[in-house]
Amino acid sequence: YSNEVYFVIKATHIILIQEKKPPGCIFINFKGVKMNRKNLLMMPILLLSFVFMNCNKDTATKEGATDKTKVVDTVKKTTQNIENKDAIVNRISEYRSAGEKKLVDNSFKKKTVTLKTSTADEDTKQKWEKLDAYYDGDKLVRLQTYPHSGISDRTEEFYIMDGKLVFAFIQDKGPKQEGKDTGEPGKEFYFDNSKLIKYVNTSGEKAKDETAEMKMYESKLPIEADELMEILKSAGK
Repeated sequence: YSNEVYFVIKATHIILIQEKKPPGCIFINFKGVKMNRKNLLMMPILLLSFVFMNCNKDTATKEGATDKTKVVDTVKKTTQNIENKDAIVNRISEYRSAGEKKLVDNSFKKKTVTLKTSTADEDTKQKWEKLDAYYDGDKLVRLQTYPHSGISDRTEEFYIMDGKLVFAFIQDKGPKQEGKDTGEPGKEFYFDNSKLIKYVNTSGEKAKDETAEMKMYESKLPIEADELMEILKSAGK
């Protein structure tokens, strides 16, 4: 037993190597230790202890790496959400700008529904006098509501993409300048799958609770747009 003894520990395998130390091994120096029966019996226990400690270290390292990856992914996902939101808003803004230009150029096919004689409910009939719908071919792009003359100046404009509300513009002061009111005072609402993703208020009116106001419009405007589209269908438009 005069030689130095080396053990390589890999996973659950223990390889005994004599004299020459291989790279990356765990060194146990038994030199000077009397190899009686008791010491020989203790050697496997000692080696297994090293195996257990090594496995726990590997597991902790892997778990730490996994936790770190989760944090990075969360941050990345949040950044992507912000970028996606901005991209959606920009696309809607461009869609509306193109629509307003077509209004000026008279490129849309226009249909008008007098709400008094329509299938609209009484609240809608009292609120609005007529509804203008604008089509690009057979595809509905824009809706515009008009109040009863002498009662109110409020107008509401809706842009529809693939049958869903993507933009709404509310003006409380008229008259409505068709295709020329971009940037005019009012309230702008950007929607994605019926969720309000951006609200711009340039009307000069300040809500007592803006968060509550946003939630109210988020709930109300998509439903109103759907009801107007149903009125169009019933009118055969």
